[in-house]
Amino acid sequence: MAKIRTFIAVEIPPGIKTKVAELQSELKQYGDKVNWVKPRGLHLTLKFLGATEESLLDKIISQLNAATTGTSPFQIKLEGLGAFPNLKRPRVLWCGVTDGASGLSILASSIDRRLNTLGFAEENRPYSAHLTICRIKRWQGLEELLEQVEKNQDFVAGAFMVSEIQLIKSELTSQGAIHTPIQKVPLQ
Repeated sequence: MAKIRTFIAVEIPPGIKTKVAELQSELKQYGDKVNWVKPRGLHLTLKFLGATEESLLDKIISQLNAATTGTSPFQIKLEGLGAFPNLKRPRVLWCGVTDGASGLSILASSIDRRLNTLGFAEENRPYSAHLTICRIKRWQGLEELLEQVEKNQDFVAGAFMVSEIQLIKSELTSQGAIHTPIQKVPLQ
């Protein structure tokens, strides 16, 4: 059976991607040795599935439809900057989700439970809504970048309505990941 790399996410509107790209451009001068997420690849991950049997795709889509039933569209706001695990030893820099974070968390939890019935492992830590803006392999020597992150704590990317989720295929290439929507599932 053929396998593809997949995840479930909320797509980010173009205007917000542009705002995040402008922030990335500003921050790049302080940290060029990190892996910046390309603006076209910005998304809010709800669940990473990894290597997925293509034969399961219809069942996954069915479970996603069930997970979104009874969930009305809701607004979220992307603002603030932070790091996982923390700003002292960052591995990921992110833009936070303020308004609507609980809606994303409930949705992610429902998806997690439903996909567990298909054999996907349940998450072992609470969902933390965030937009990854870069990944860091070595944090040493990035003091200036981290200072800029702290100075931009009040960054606001914008707000938008979450009205659908997407099952996405992710192909890793030397130029970065290429994300292709497999199925859009409306909140209903």
